[in-house]
Amino acid sequence: YQSTVYQYYQKDKGTPEEQIATLNEIVEKARADNRPVPPGLHAHLGLLYAQLGKGSEARREFTTEKTLYPESGPYMDFLLTSKEQKQ
Repeated sequence: YQSTVYQYYQKDKGTPEEQIATLNEIVEKARADNRPVPPGLHAHLGLLYAQLGKGSEARREFTTEKTLYPESGPYMDFLLTSKEQKQ
């Protein structure tokens, strides 16, 4: 997960679509192993979806992050509100 986040900031290293695929693989593997995903993974996935203009997917990921990690609520609410205003 950390290497995927690093790639996000290295604009020339992988496309958002590739990063989404990698993060979704991490989520699926965690589910298969019955383990939680790291905090921030769904939020980052939501930002990638938002970057691609996929608002419903972004909202789903922000809501999932907020549900799994309630302490992220204020920031997820901010992202949900700011992404809705841009659409």
